[in-house]
Parts: sequence; C-alpha cells; structure tokens
Amino acid sequence: MCHNRINYPVEVRMKKTAYLLSLVTITVAWVLFAEIARSDIDSDKEEIASIRAASNEAIRRHDIDGIVTSLDDRYQINTGSGLLFHGDPETEKENWAEHFSQMNDVVYVRTPTRIEVSSYLPRAAEFGDWVGNWTTDKGPIEVGGSYSASWRKVDGAWKIQSELFVTLFCNGAAC
Repeated sequence: MCHNRINYPVEVRMKKTAYLLSLVTITVAWVLFAEIARSDIDSDKEEIASIRAASNEAIRRHDIDGIVTSLDDRYQINTGSGLLFHGDPETEKENWAEHFSQMNDVVYVRTPTRIEVSSYLPRAAEFGDWVGNWTTDKGPIEVGGSYSASWRKVDGAWKIQSELFVTLFCNGAAC
C-alpha cells in the first residue's frame, strides 16, 4: 500500500492551521463588513426618499420653512425653464415666497426612480421624474420632465446640494 502523505513536523502543521484560520477570519470579517455597508446604503436610500417625500408635501402645502429644511447651505438649482439660482436657504425662502405669490396654486412633485449612495464619500445621486401643475389666466397647465439631485451628508443628515430639472413636456392652453 502506497501512501503519498507527507508527515510535516508539528510546527509546520500549526503554521498552516494558523494561516488557514487567518484566511477564514479575514473572509468572514470582509463578508460582515460588506453586509453592514450594504445595510447602511439601503438605510441612506430610504432616508433620502423620505426627505424627498417630505419636501413634496411641503411644496403642496406651500410650507416654505418645510421646503428649505432639506437644502444644503450651498444649494443651487437649475430650473426646468433654464434659470440658475444658488444661495443659502434664506435666499431660497425668498425665491419660493415670490414663486408662490405669482402662482398661488402651484404644486411640484418629484418622484425618484433611482437613488445611488456613494460607498466612498458622504454623497448620493437621485434621479427621477417631476411634474408641476398650476392655473394660468388661460387655464390649467401641467409641465414636467426629468431631474437629478446631488445630496451630501452634513452632520449625519442628508441635504440637497444641487438639483437639475429638465422640462420635457407641457400640457394645457398656456403651452
């Protein structure tokens, strides 16, 4: 009977066992770390979607303070009509107040279709569709299109750093 087994000294067998245990430990730690990171990303996506829903509701109610709570201090927006605004939340309060005074029944709804959270920096990207409705002297109007938003985490809270809205359609007599 032939045995091809090499009888290694005890020290070599112990080193091999320690090496294998180290590999198993590293693999298990990596899997656990990846699962925790994935859980954090899912939690961040849910938080961003929730903030977006609250922002939509604040716009529906014309609650200016509620709208700006989601905005970063360095916020900027490129509106669907191509206007670019940037400034702090106080400036945005003034912009929204003027907008609501000009169109007293305006409502905008942004619906996220995809939210991506960086695994490297406290940043996220949101993509989706938007619709705006209001009444003009010619009747009701509905405009909408696509949007993207850049988010950053500030002191543990997600804030919108910038938004880009692209108008792709208009329905109504005022179009």
